[in-house]
Amino acid sequence: MRASLNPQAAADLMQRIRDTRPPREGLHLSDLLQCSRKTWWKGTYGLGEEDDAFTLITSLGKSYHNLIEGAGEETFVIDGIHLTPDEITNIIPYHDIESLGRHNAVIVEYKTTRYSSKKTIEDMNNYVDQVGGYCALLGVNKARLHIFHLVGDYRNVQPVHRCYDLEFNDGELERWRRELNRRRVLIETAQSIDSIPLTEHVNWECKNCPLKDTHCPGGGGERLGAFPYMEVE
Repeated sequence: MRASLNPQAAADLMQRIRDTRPPREGLHLSDLLQCSRKTWWKGTYGLGEEDDAFTLITSLGKSYHNLIEGAGEETFVIDGIHLTPDEITNIIPYHDIESLGRHNAVIVEYKTTRYSSKKTIEDMNNYVDQVGGYCALLGVNKARLHIFHLVGDYRNVQPVHRCYDLEFNDGELERWRRELNRRRVLIETAQSIDSIPLTEHVNWECKNCPLKDTHCPGGGGERLGAFPYMEVE
């Protein structure tokens, strides 16, 4: 028996995965949670071809979603922001946004992550910001966040699944909706990357960002999450 690496076949598979993704249009909620300078540059010039590691990570997450999710995802456009929650429960019909009552709806989101399972919900406030954004824009106060820690706590490499029920008050959601729209307007009206100050930059994305040396030298602001104060039971 002989075994040999075939890098061309590996590259072809990665490209096939990229080619089968549906095109992404408009400014998405997830874009507003990232570095605004990077989001502006990506929308204006693109960021080049993604690397294989990113393709594998996102494909793994999508595979989990396909296995778990119930009703098919639907994209809403609210305040010019595209959002695609994984599930919205207790709503009939699913597509009828007028039926999104505060008291009969729950936004459900699934996240696969390489975060250690030792991390708490306070350490993952980017996930809370995203599901809170869905709630803010859809006018829903409750959410359920499933987190799949794929590598456990790094010592015991066994997947761990946790589920959190979240409830946001009206004031929190209104403030977050205003902030999301502020970021949207900033990005949409910027004439150049320098129109977006470094205080709109978030450091945690710098490591693999193609702009880090030319457009965000030395990093920038440490933008606060929307919901920094959580009561965890």
